[in-house]
Amino acid sequence: MDTETEMDPDADWLAEYVKKAKDSFDIFEKQVYEHGELDQKTKELIAVACSTVLRSENGVVQHTGAAKDLGATEDEIAAALGVAWLTTGSTQIYWMKDAYEELLDTAWYKRQLPEASKAFGEFHEAIFDHSELDRMVAELVGVGVSIVSRCQHCTEAHAKQAMGHGASKQDVAEAIAVAWAVGAESQVGWTDVYDTVLSGEEEDEH
Repeated sequence: MDTETEMDPDADWLAEYVKKAKDSFDIFEKQVYEHGELDQKTKELIAVACSTVLRSENGVVQHTGAAKDLGATEDEIAAALGVAWLTTGSTQIYWMKDAYEELLDTAWYKRQLPEASKAFGEFHEAIFDHSELDRMVAELVGVGVSIVSRCQHCTEAHAKQAMGHGASKQDVAEAIAVAWAVGAESQVGWTDVYDTVLSGEEEDEH
């Protein structure tokens, strides 16, 4: 997968400065997506969800297109996005649970917000139990999203669920690698904001 296509063609300042690193990243990215035991379509669905959580427009376009080219249906892509929707909510629950436990006591959210907690449980069921994706694949998408959301509890939970539904440790490792790659590639898009500053155009205006 060529990250050159993700960059603004005018962003030469970055390409020239980090050419060696970027060439190495291209090799790393190719290894992640094109090698291993996990099928490429699953990897691209993980990447779609991770790109969405990281708000990487380039990543969403690139990985959605790649997933479709590999045979992913719109329903499968929507299901992967559903996992991202749910999992990002779950990461907040576990962060809030720990952060406010001392102030509000253990399991405060279940006691103070019983209806919301029940509804979220039903949301979880709708995403995972009624998905267009195989449960193992859905859980591997959850692994990737949990990593880019930086939730250790969710990462461990989805990894265990994935293995409980047939994933190998190698499959989980490759899902982690996809999140690793998407996290790095998503930063490329953010360099666009520096193009004007570092090109000197802003100084020329004054």
